[in-house]
Amino acid sequence: MKKIILICLLFSSVIVQAQMTREQAKAMYFTKKTPAEMRATFPNACYFYNSLEDYNHNKPISDVEWDPYSYSMTLGAEKITVINKGSEEKVKIKELPYNWVTTSDGTLMRKYDGVLYQIVVNGPICYYIRFKHGDFSGSKNNYSFSRNNDDKFFDFYSQTINGEILEMNNKVMEDLLEKHSLLEQYKSEKIKREMRDNVNDYLTKEKSKLVKYIHLINEKM
Repeated sequence: MKKIILICLLFSSVIVQAQMTREQAKAMYFTKKTPAEMRATFPNACYFYNSLEDYNHNKPISDVEWDPYSYSMTLGAEKITVINKGSEEKVKIKELPYNWVTTSDGTLMRKYDGVLYQIVVNGPICYYIRFKHGDFSGSKNNYSFSRNNDDKFFDFYSQTINGEILEMNNKVMEDLLEKHSLLEQYKSEKIKREMRDNVNDYLTKEKSKLVKYIHLINEKM
């Protein structure tokens, strides 16, 4: 009898779930947070700033924010939804009137040449990863990096935070290391790949080493 009741309950559950719409199912398992709700954990989340100085002094543009769930790309055009005094508008990133934006966890981004870049290192040599191509968390001595979907993870840099943002390849990095007498040390520090490492585990090791040496370069400048 107990088995029959259990089977009936399971069957009823399947019927209820089948009758749910896709949106209802998503609402059950994934509740979106507003920018205001995100700021309970990350106080600087989803803001725009007129300048880097305003960001440093915690002066975001009032009544303007963006929806972190709204990112989309259509025919190469990246867009986000900007919320201005409660009014929403889908805007191409290249047409944003602000050059300084924060992510949903408060990480500062810089818009350059129509593209948003997350700032990983800010110094004489700045290091960036492109928004939505990858992500990172942590601080100087404990980073975690990840690659989003099938996008290739590219490294970018600039000389000072206001300089031209360029792709950082091996030659650029080795030239910087050699200039500051760090190249041999860099080459001797091998990355150990464990059997249990997944793609992002190895990416974290690789990029953490890169960031470590960018910090060392900056200390010598």
